[in-house]
Amino acid sequence: MPIERARKTNTITLGSIPTSINSVQVKRGDKPFFTSVFDYELVEKTISLRKAYDEIKVDYTVEEIVEYDPQLAKEIFNFDLRSLEEIASLAEVEAKALNSQIERLSAEGAPTGDIIGSVLGGFKSLTENFKQNIGVSDEPVVAKLTESVPNIPVTTLSTKQSEIETLTGKPVSSALLNAVTVAGNPKSIRSALSGVFSATDTNMRQALEESSAVPEKVSESVKKEIPTEITAESKKIVRRIMRNLDNPVQSESELGFGNLGSSFGNLLAAVAGKIKGTGSANKFGEVVTSVPDGFIVPEGYDVPSNIVEENGASNLNKLIAKPNNTNKQIKISDIPFNAIAQGNKFLGALTPETYVFENIDTKEELEFDLKKNPRKITTLVVDWSKTWSNNFYKAKDIHVQEIQRSVSQFGALYPVQQGVKSGIQWHYVIQKDGTIQRGRPISIDPGPQTKWNKGTIYVGFVAGYTVPSKVPNLDLYLNSGSITSEQWSSFGAFIDTYYKIYPGGEIVGRRDIDNGSSAPGFDVELYVRGQKNKTTVYDYDIRQKDEPITEEEAVNLLPKKISSPSGKGIPQVIPTKDILKNAGKEIDAATGKFKLPTEEELNSLASTLSSKIKNSNILSRDQRAFGESSIQNFISGSTQRNDAIEKNNVLLGNIDVLVQEIDKNRSDLINNGYIYNSETNSWSKK
Repeated sequence: MPIERARKTNTITLGSIPTSINSVQVKRGDKPFFTSVFDYELVEKTISLRKAYDEIKVDYTVEEIVEYDPQLAKEIFNFDLRSLEEIASLAEVEAKALNSQIERLSAEGAPTGDIIGSVLGGFKSLTENFKQNIGVSDEPVVAKLTESVPNIPVTTLSTKQSEIETLTGKPVSSALLNAVTVAGNPKSIRSALSGVFSATDTNMRQALEESSAVPEKVSESVKKEIPTEITAESKKIVRRIMRNLDNPVQSESELGFGNLGSSFGNLLAAVAGKIKGTGSANKFGEVVTSVPDGFIVPEGYDVPSNIVEENGASNLNKLIAKPNNTNKQIKISDIPFNAIAQGNKFLGALTPETYVFENIDTKEELEFDLKKNPRKITTLVVDWSKTWSNNFYKAKDIHVQEIQRSVSQFGALYPVQQGVKSGIQWHYVIQKDGTIQRGRPISIDPGPQTKWNKGTIYVGFVAGYTVPSKVPNLDLYLNSGSITSEQWSSFGAFIDTYYKIYPGGEIVGRRDIDNGSSAPGFDVELYVRGQKNKTTVYDYDIRQKDEPITEEEAVNLLPKKISSPSGKGIPQVIPTKDILKNAGKEIDAATGKFKLPTEEELNSLASTLSSKIKNSNILSRDQRAFGESSIQNFISGSTQRNDAIEKNNVLLGNIDVLVQEIDKNRSDLINNGYIYNSETNSWSKK
């Protein structure tokens, strides 16, 4: 922005014709400062004031003249059309829709269906959700009235007490309970309490809050017709957006846009004309130009076509820049997917419905993702969904489920307040058919509710139970047999790519770092050691760590075991509970069946298992102390170092034998009806 000055005058001639005047300031000789004036006249390059001043200062803007380029004009038009979505942002509509979902959850969600027999708000569930791990369902859940409805008397006095006792032969109370069954959600409960007992909203408040997944909203949401309200609200927002565009498509016309016999409408052309600033055609016969009034096309160039001609035809195909594809078969959809750019659209609980959780089609595509990841990664954490065998979840299902779980546990506003930290926590999902799908963008850490959320990549199997619904002794069916052969194959390919990009990377299971998790149902360290000949630097106290190792720490840590370059082992993946239950047992020669431990043997296991676990922890600490104090002090390749490594492997072998023995003893106890008491640190028969 040029600044020019003149002295002892009332006029100043600028060096160029200004596009705009930012300020005109003047100063008298006896004043130390400038003051702004607004009473001036501009003619081309000359500014004239009403009187002379000792000094005049003008700050102005000159628009650089750019040579006319028809192709550039088309590309700018393309950009303007693409920007229309940003100009008419629907974020407000999406926010209203999310709020409506929360309100509907509070009024129509049925937490009572989580467990048969649970009582919420004085109503006892008679059925349960057919889906596992949902917590709240909008599916029908039948519940019946009990006497424990808070603040509302639900029993009536009978005048036929003696007659009833005579008929039944049993004493009965004079207070009888009405037989009332409901759908188990707050809206149905409110209808029953107000209709049968004439209860007021004040009296019903506690019962509704107890039976709602979002108690802070339920008192108001049960009174609303939520679908009608969100539809009306969406119409208002869309109308306001169209008014901001000067109503180019007659969104407020009673006749509607483009009705036969009414005002003429060409939707795309009308919007295009509006964003170009050249007007829009609301009536038949009106012309919409592609350049503003006064624009002079340089000599030698054709005049750009109109957007809309007098006969109503549009010429958008002549005004936009066509793609310069080298092959006519290449379509717009063939543009390479950029996971980092797509990740910018992920907003946690506020992620729009249109967001696509893309599939990984090739190893090269996954490799590109990992290479472009801006986060520093040291560890891959393997998880699972802990779902039924007939749950074929995809990333979006898990994303929605995570939001619902957050609402159920912490309230309706929690996932919204968490922002991008909410929603799906896994970066990659391995579906039942082996498809690897992107979840949370790899450029974004998991939220604080997920352990080890820094420096990690989370990958999860859609797996858990080997049965399609609840059965007795359910935990017997929770194992790696739920992982399909296609998932194992994809997981192996995923690990290969991970190690290619992060050669020194660590891989752990969710259960290795989280005491409350059983995921992913198999020993990840054993699998990686057997299949990929890789070991880990993490010790047996891994669960005590709040965060994974950093890149700096990883450089200075020794692995638990130096893997030998011999052939790859094959991890034991057990497909059925029976094989899992009897794995490693001897066969009785007399009966031809598996030998079962005697009662004395089981009692002995129960009394010694805790001490074995304690010994394994002591051995693990001793091994780590030896590794840190001995191996690192010798030069690589020396005899002393090789001896130290050999001794280190012997120590690790002893630990492995003890850990395997502990796992076998624990399985024997569980399979024979023993349970562990964490308070007394002991095992006992059920």
